[in-house]
Amino acid sequence: MSGLKVYVADRKHLGALLLQATGSADHLEGLRSLADTKGMRLEVHGLHKGRTVIAAKEEDIYRAPGLPFIEPELCDGRSEIERALRGKLPKLVSIIPIEGTF
Repeated sequence: MSGLKVYVADRKHLGALLLQATGSADHLEGLRSLADTKGMRLEVHGLHKGRTVIAAKEEDIYRAPGLPFIEPELCDGRSEIERALRGKLPKLVSIIPIEGTF
C-alpha cells in the first residue's frame, strides 16, 4: 500500500509519535528492551516510568534510559543503541560544513 500517512497528536505526546513514525521496528524493539532493563515501559503513547509518562520530546524519551538523542536517519535497528550507549554514534553530514568551489 502506498500513499500519504497523516499522524495526529497533542503536544504532550508529540515526541512519542515522532519516535514511532521514524524508528524502524528493530530500533523500537531495542529501545523497549533497554527501557525494560531500567524498569520502564516504552509504549505507543510514550515512555512510562512509574506513573510518569515521558512523551513530549523524543530527546527526553532517549535520555530517560540513559541514551543520547539518536537521529532518525540512524534508527535502523543495526546496533545504533549499543553504539549510543558507548558514545560511538557517527556524526551526520549537515549542509553547514559543506563548502565547494563554483
